[in-house]
Amino acid sequence: MKQNLNKFISSINQYTLIILYKVILDVTYVMIEADYVYRYCHVICEIKYFKILLGYVLYILTFKLIKSEKDGIAYLFSYTFFALGLAPLLTYYQFSNVCQLWMVIVHVLGLVLIHFVSTRENRGIETFKQVHYCSNNVFVFLTSYLIIFTMYAINRFGMPVFHLIDLEAISHIRATVGLSTLDSIITNISCRVIIPLSIIIFWKSDKYVNALYAVFVQLYIYSVTGYKTFLFIPVVLVGVALIERIDLKRIVFLGLSALLLLVDILESVFALHLPYFLVGNRVLFFPALIKWSYMDFFSKNEFIYFTQNSISKILRIQSNYPINVPNLIGEKYFNNYEMWTNTGFISEAYSNLGIIGVLFISLSMAMILRITSRYVDSTHGKMKNAVIAMYLLYFIMLNDGALVYTLFSGGLIVLITLVIFINFNE
Repeated sequence: MKQNLNKFISSINQYTLIILYKVILDVTYVMIEADYVYRYCHVICEIKYFKILLGYVLYILTFKLIKSEKDGIAYLFSYTFFALGLAPLLTYYQFSNVCQLWMVIVHVLGLVLIHFVSTRENRGIETFKQVHYCSNNVFVFLTSYLIIFTMYAINRFGMPVFHLIDLEAISHIRATVGLSTLDSIITNISCRVIIPLSIIIFWKSDKYVNALYAVFVQLYIYSVTGYKTFLFIPVVLVGVALIERIDLKRIVFLGLSALLLLVDILESVFALHLPYFLVGNRVLFFPALIKWSYMDFFSKNEFIYFTQNSISKILRIQSNYPINVPNLIGEKYFNNYEMWTNTGFISEAYSNLGIIGVLFISLSMAMILRITSRYVDSTHGKMKNAVIAMYLLYFIMLNDGALVYTLFSGGLIVLITLVIFINFNE
């Protein structure tokens, strides 16, 4: 059955998949999302056939530039950003009366630059001596880290409160939890990288007691912080780890098309609003709306000059804006000062230094992917998909997160380091 599924997915033409996905996106925007957007910031939906045609031409030409039958972490990034970051922004340009073509082109240039630099053949990159993931040293390190982190968390957050894991209670916890910068960094590194990796390594190595303990710690942190991502990550990792030899690039479009179609039906036919709100609005279209708001604001105002990120806070660098920019954008465009409007890494780069910022961040992302490819693409065996899945989660984060934050506060730098020094081959 697994082989038949892989064969079916591989047989679907890539252009068929991307056009199907774009059509579903466009219909969804006109029929459902346009009402949400108008309520957010009074942007009107308009039908202009030239803009629609131009959007499809740009969409197909961009995909032609990044299209590949090759497997690799850099190719997966290009497809993920194209599907989550670029396609919804193109739809927003086609059907809104405010989004301008140059904003889309900036994202296209960033993607194409990242793709061509990151997919060039790696030569002369030194490899480090690696420790095998089944070695006793790795088990001791992971188990020790879990124990130390558990003691830290109990001291910081108190004892586990698993009876509060229902949705209403957890939303209240999420709204009231106060994490310092240090707490946020430690919990992100632990619950986005080390604990999920521990679950997979222990499970694949038949150390089920250790794996259950890691799951317990992840659930505990979820119960005391309310971060739903911490619950979502292990589920995705285990799911992808169970699938072998499947084309994840096609899965990105096929999965998003099916999921968006499903939530559309639930919204339109059964009046179930929450599934669409979580998927169609929050994952796809609202991030595109925020990308537009950032680029519109900073095309008319002074750039941030990288004075509002994790490193600048640690170094106590004073920003030229008196308030946090995510709150500023929330106030200016959504009439909500308390709204924290994180944006994608390309539009965030533009807000820092315009086109130069986009070029700098795009080249930085490309170099990260080149380093990552050197180790991940050569991995084989039952751990490969689990490692790729961890990177895929970070690629998704970059749709509404800055590169500097994702790299340092989000824990991506820790994942890169672990992949460099741990051998995940059989």
